[in-house]
Amino acid sequence: MSDTTVYGLSRRKIEELPGIVPINVDLLSPADVERTVATLKGVTHIIFGAYIEKDTPGERSEVNVALLRNLLTVAERNAPDLKHVTLYQGGKAYGADLGPFKTPAREDHPRLMGPNFYYDQEDFLREYQAGKKWTFSVLRPEAVCGYAVGNLMNLTMVIAVYAAISKELGLPLRFPGPEAVYRALYQVTSANILAKAAA
Repeated sequence: MSDTTVYGLSRRKIEELPGIVPINVDLLSPADVERTVATLKGVTHIIFGAYIEKDTPGERSEVNVALLRNLLTVAERNAPDLKHVTLYQGGKAYGADLGPFKTPAREDHPRLMGPNFYYDQEDFLREYQAGKKWTFSVLRPEAVCGYAVGNLMNLTMVIAVYAAISKELGLPLRFPGPEAVYRALYQVTSANILAKAAA
C-alpha cells in the first residue's frame, strides 16, 4: 500500500509517525473542518475513532455525533471517490460504563436504553449513508492493546507500569484485584488485528 496516502486528523499536535500526513483540525468546528478537510479531494476511506468525554450520556451523544457529522459532511462533499467509512466503537456500546454486562459481548445483542453516543453515531451514519454509493462498517473492540500514542486506556500500558513499579519495589508480580475479577472473562483486541480488520 505504498501508493496510499494516510492522513491523521487530531486536535492536538500529532507525534511524527512514519507514513502519516498529520492534520490538526477541530472536528467540533465546521469552519475548521471545511478549511482543512475540504482540500482532501482524493479520500476513498475514512476510519473514524474521535471521542470527547462529557459528564452525561446526552452530552456525550450530542458532541460525539457532531464530530462525525462535521467530518462526513465536508469529506463526502469534497471526495467524490469515497468508498467506505469505518466507525470505531467500544465497550460503552455494550454497557461497560454502566457496570457488568454479558460477555462475550456480541454486536447482535439488543441495544441498551439510551442515550448512548455509539448508537446515535451509528444511527446517524446509517441514515446519512442511505442511497449513497459508499458503504460503512462498525467495529466494536472492547479493549485494545498495542501501540498507542497518548492513550491512557491502553491495558497493556497499565500492566507494564504496574509490573515496573512492582519490580522497582522488589515485589513479585501479583494480580492487584479481587479473585472474582481475576477469574472474570474480559475481551481484548490486538491493535494489529483491529488495523487489519479496518484495512
